[in-house]
Amino acid sequence: MLLMANHGVLVVGESVAAAFDEMYYFERAAETLLTCYATGKALRIVPDEVAALTERQWRDYGQLAIDHLENVKAILDAEEPEYRKVCA
Repeated sequence: MLLMANHGVLVVGESVAAAFDEMYYFERAAETLLTCYATGKALRIVPDEVAALTERQWRDYGQLAIDHLENVKAILDAEEPEYRKVCA
């Protein structure tokens, strides 16, 4: 992932699903961090052991990016099916 000053973001991955997943969770993390900063309170950081366990569980779920993208597409199919016409 490359943040390019006034030019936006460039994301690459092993697949479209992997790149989408990286961008999605990066954006969510940034949003969460900015929300935390906006409170003005001190941040409570999780212990290193909890972070390491979470990372291992995340990494070991090999289908996560594919499942995530498939679920997003299913939501779009149900709520905004016209997106397929644009992408076809």
